[in-house]
Amino acid sequence: MSLALRKGLLSPPHRPLPFLVLLLAASLLWACGPSDPGERVWVRKCAGCHGREGRGKARYLARFPYADLTDGKYRHGTDRASVLKMVADGGIPASPMPPFRERLSREELDSVVGLVLRIYAGTAFRPTPAASPGATAPPS
Repeated sequence: MSLALRKGLLSPPHRPLPFLVLLLAASLLWACGPSDPGERVWVRKCAGCHGREGRGKARYLARFPYADLTDGKYRHGTDRASVLKMVADGGIPASPMPPFRERLSREELDSVVGLVLRIYAGTAFRPTPAASPGATAPPS
């Protein structure tokens, strides 16, 4: 160690290890999120009211029966155009559903609408056979 360093005149060299560890941890957390773009939007923007799987069972939503997207009660229709209009423009004036036209890109809107349609069909949030515990890959 140099004399100047020992006397406090120079600071020791900065070690990038703590920063790199933090960067790696943040990258891993981001990578562990949903791979489906619709699910990524859903987790960020929709799950707070509609629930992780679209059931909308929060106590404060009891007076809003359309928060449950799994029960087949869709006020504005179940075709892609109707769901896109609802997500983009929001609910009726008395609804707590905000408009997302200015909050999401067109690709994000399309992705989350696709997910809503899969929730309605009962095919969203199901593990793929390869991801299921004890599942085997199909023979090739």
